[in-house]
Amino acid sequence: MPIRELLAEARQNRDHEAVCRLYDQWQTEGRAEELSQWDYLHLMNGLYGLKRYEDCLELYKLQKQAWPEGDLLHSKMGWCVYHLYIKPVKKNDFDKKQCREVLKKADYVLKLVRQKDFSPLWLIVYVLSEGLMGGSLGGQKDFALALHYLDLVQPESLSAESGETMAGNKKISLASPKEKWYCRRVKCLCKLARYEECVAFGEEALKALGSFHNNSDSWIKQRMAVSLAGLQQFEQAEKIANEIVRSGFRNWNIFHLLFGLACREEKFDDAFKYAGMCAVADNSHEMRVRFYGALAEFLDSQGREREAMLHRQLIDALRQEKNWKQKKDENWHLPEEIAALSKADVLKELKPLWWEWCNIGRVFASGRIEKILPNGSSGFIRGEDGRSFYFSFKDARCRRDKLQPEAEVRFALEERLDRKKNQWKENAVEITVP
Repeated sequence: MPIRELLAEARQNRDHEAVCRLYDQWQTEGRAEELSQWDYLHLMNGLYGLKRYEDCLELYKLQKQAWPEGDLLHSKMGWCVYHLYIKPVKKNDFDKKQCREVLKKADYVLKLVRQKDFSPLWLIVYVLSEGLMGGSLGGQKDFALALHYLDLVQPESLSAESGETMAGNKKISLASPKEKWYCRRVKCLCKLARYEECVAFGEEALKALGSFHNNSDSWIKQRMAVSLAGLQQFEQAEKIANEIVRSGFRNWNIFHLLFGLACREEKFDDAFKYAGMCAVADNSHEMRVRFYGALAEFLDSQGREREAMLHRQLIDALRQEKNWKQKKDENWHLPEEIAALSKADVLKELKPLWWEWCNIGRVFASGRIEKILPNGSSGFIRGEDGRSFYFSFKDARCRRDKLQPEAEVRFALEERLDRKKNQWKENAVEITVP
């Protein structure tokens, strides 16, 4: 029986193994029997079903020789290229030579495939942009090339539906493809200093997206604020930055921006407060080397020489820890007493200072833990005046086990956005046990 008839039967039964046997037979017989474009597609589907991606690409070449203008196999060919060459970018670092090879294959696919259901276009762009923006593809970050690939995507064709995953027994909602595309494009425009475009596109993104995940709305606004500062629209930049902070977003980048704006306006109390908030935001001190350098210069201008030297020693310790080269403008000469301090020694001295700066202008009150909510991560404090305030354990400055019902606490108040009710409310923050 001719291979074409056997192929039709195997395809009808969705028997990938039978299809693959027919492919092997056809190859063994020297490809004597002529096949139609649809026969090629059915063979390719069978090979793809058993993850024989290399054979799929070989079959694609044969189909192009037989049908130069044929386009039935473009999408499936693109998926094979994705699995063989693009997907590994997610888990591996690629040097410049490997990067060129990957991008050459990706470019070939992206010229042929169209953005539609079951097309690999978005997933290829997603992985490439992630590697280029993170520096794993080519050895250094390339926001211009990432933007080039993102601009191949039509956002109206992307799904706006959120995904889901499980973390233990907890269901977590994931950003939709459309949300990811908008967020990445905003970031690229900001990093490339295309500030006017970034502000305009950020506004478009906030209007276009119905829901946000992982604080993506705050990140979009943060990049808009950076862009406004770059355009010297400082008042508007500060307004947006403060809105982000009030919403509860606590990433160090936003405090770094506010620190710079406060220094520029010579609001020195605010500068110290934001410097403290930036420094204690998390333990990723190596991410803030540039900030600590700017902070040291600010401290020098305020006559706080020892504190400036401690921050410079922290920079030296971080560079030594990460085996980073020292920059020319960091060739400072520190007293032997300071230069001998380890990273742990410096942080031990600086952390109380940073927290002191954080609390500049705060008014503290006393109260008791009223109750802990079932989620175990938040609760309510009743102040001495009888008012009740929501708090999150993220805002506690003591061990969690100290915050039990009826425990006496000291706290400050700060306006935060209740996202569920879309209302601003006073929350208890900076919570300690006397």
